[in-house]
Amino acid sequence: MIGEEEDETQIYRKRLTDLYRRPGFKIRRAKQISQSIFDEACSSLGITTTQFGVMFALNALDSLDQITVARLIGLDRSTAGLVIGLLESRELIARETDVNDRRRRILRLTPQGQEVFRQAAKPAERAKLRLLDCLLSHERRHLIKLLTQLVNHGNLAPEQGADRKKLQELYRRPGFLLRRAHQLSVALFLDHCKDLQLTPSQYGVLYVLDKCENIDQVTLARLIAIDRSTIALVLRLLRKRGCVVKKVGEDDMRRRILSLTSEGRELLQRASIPARQAMNDLVAPLSETDQAALFGMIDRIIGRNEALFSTVPDI
Repeated sequence: MIGEEEDETQIYRKRLTDLYRRPGFKIRRAKQISQSIFDEACSSLGITTTQFGVMFALNALDSLDQITVARLIGLDRSTAGLVIGLLESRELIARETDVNDRRRRILRLTPQGQEVFRQAAKPAERAKLRLLDCLLSHERRHLIKLLTQLVNHGNLAPEQGADRKKLQELYRRPGFLLRRAHQLSVALFLDHCKDLQLTPSQYGVLYVLDKCENIDQVTLARLIAIDRSTIALVLRLLRKRGCVVKKVGEDDMRRRILSLTSEGRELLQRASIPARQAMNDLVAPLSETDQAALFGMIDRIIGRNEALFSTVPDI
C-alpha cells in the first residue's frame, strides 16, 4: 500500500514539473528547508529562526521598540507581535518604558534571553553551514551575492547606516535572504493578481488540482509543501468561491477527493499570465546567467535536503 502511494506521488510530481521549476516555488521550498535545519539545530533551546532574528537585533542595537524590530528584520506587524509575545512569555525579552518618551515601550533581552542567544550562536552557525554544505566556498559567496541583489532590487533592502552595519551578519545569513526573497515573490504575485484576489498558495492548489485528479487534502499538502492548517484554510476559501469541490472517494468512503469546478479552471486560466509576469519581475534584476547560477544552487540545496525535511516548519 505504501509503495503504491509512493508510486502515485511520483506520477503526480512529474505532472507538476513546471510548477516546481518556478523561481517562487523554489525560493519558498529553500526557505522552508532553511527554517527546518535551523529548528533542528536549535531544538534544545526551543527557538525558531524568526525568534533568533528578533533576539539578534535586540542584542546588537539598543532602544528598539516592536515596530522598529519588525522593520529591521522584515516582519509584518502581526508576525512580529506573535514572535515577540512568545519570547516575552518565556521571559527571554522584556518591555520597559522609554525614558525619553513615556508612550514608547522599549524591548530588551533579559539576562536569561542573553544567555539563550549566546548558546544559540554555535548551533545557528552549524545550521547555516549545513544548509550550504552542498556548495563550494565560492558558490556560497555567489549565492549570498545574488540573493542580496534580488532582495535589494525589490526594495526589501535592510536598513541603511549604523543599524545596517551592526546587523550585517544577520542580513548576510542565507536563511534571512531566502525569507526576504520569498516575501518579495509573494508581494509581486499579490500585486499582479490583485484583480483576481488570488494568493500564491491558492494558485498552487488550483494548479495541482488541474494536473492531478482524484487526490485528497493530505496528498495535496504534501505535493506543494504546505502545512495542513494552511491547506485547510486555502481550500475553505476556494470552496467558498466555488472553485473547488470535495466528494467521497469511490474506492474508499472515508476518503475525500478534491476536484476543480469550471469556475476554478477559469480562474486558473485567467491567472496564468499575471502569475508568469510576477515570476519574470522576481528574477528581472538578474541576468540569465545569474538566474541559472542562483537557481542551480538552490536546486542543489533542495535536492540535498528534500527527503530529510519534508514537513513545513513553524515561525
